[in-house]
Amino acid sequence: MIVKAFCLHRYALAVAAASAIAVFSGCGASQTSLAAAPARAVPTLSYETAPARTWRKNSTSGEDLLYISGGGAYYNQVSVYTWPGGKAVYTLNGPGLAPGECVDAAGDVFVVTYPSQSAQSSVIYEYAHGGSQPIATLTDPGGGYGCSIDPTTGNLAVSNIGDDDNPYGYEYGSVAVYAKAQGNPTIYYSRSEFHFKFCGYDDKGNLYLTAPDEYSRGQYNVVRLQRGSGSFELMNLDVKLYYGYGGFVPSVQWDGKYVTVSSAANARLGPVSIYRLRISGANAKAIGTTMLSSKNDNPSAHSQSWIYGKTITGLNYYRHDTLEVSVWRYPKGGNPAHNFNLGKGAIAYGLAVSPAQP
Repeated sequence: MIVKAFCLHRYALAVAAASAIAVFSGCGASQTSLAAAPARAVPTLSYETAPARTWRKNSTSGEDLLYISGGGAYYNQVSVYTWPGGKAVYTLNGPGLAPGECVDAAGDVFVVTYPSQSAQSSVIYEYAHGGSQPIATLTDPGGGYGCSIDPTTGNLAVSNIGDDDNPYGYEYGSVAVYAKAQGNPTIYYSRSEFHFKFCGYDDKGNLYLTAPDEYSRGQYNVVRLQRGSGSFELMNLDVKLYYGYGGFVPSVQWDGKYVTVSSAANARLGPVSIYRLRISGANAKAIGTTMLSSKNDNPSAHSQSWIYGKTITGLNYYRHDTLEVSVWRYPKGGNPAHNFNLGKGAIAYGLAVSPAQP
């Protein structure tokens, strides 16, 4: 199924970060073709953040680092740990609720945040590997959720759960694409009831996105925006993807050979499945499955999983109120090879591994 879309350039503005997430509800798709709407003005605010609290004084440039958004007792922070050892490095305070992260070839980490409770616009902060202050700030007029870097161009894509400026329906999603991860984004509007969550590019520059299935309760779709196309395409999967206990959201990522997508078990609790997909036209066939078991098989709500080399990292709750980071062998899966504890009351959403820099 092809879903028509069109694109529109926006202007990046610096916006303050704070507060919490909003939930969008779906309606029927509009079938009316519309001309590009004028850009909506977004208030310009100053970026302010509390000084980062330093836990380790030694340089981290030669270490792999794990960035976890909302990984502490408070929503508005990104916690940084050595990976896979789990030693606390520092906390980036004040960037707002950050549901998704991604990393570019240089190890820079992009964090998608909501600057207000309405989530009518979002801010993307770029941090250099081991850096405690953002080196760049971009504004997305949609409600950003996930992000990904195109390995063929260096472009940054941000998937929006909803967009007030979408002329096909204010509650429908969109994708903001920043050439070379800077400047003014090009916006691709969904013409159907797609509320985009996480996203990931393959090695050819095609973007894959996860979105709730509006017609099958608790299930998810995979949607594609092909390179050079302005149309969203619903993929035909031979497996079902589930929205899990506590609000677990499927992630999509390129593993170096296959497009992968995660799914909760079709139950309140159960191990997470990572499907490796063989793509042929609009068909996506699962040719391999990695099962990620944990102590309680209780994945963290809304959180990403992150494939890095021969490992995959994710978040799960142990005894319901204690959040753990688990590292599994990939694609073997099974029980974690390593865990470290984030503590009681911790809440996390996005995560990504930034490779060590020379």
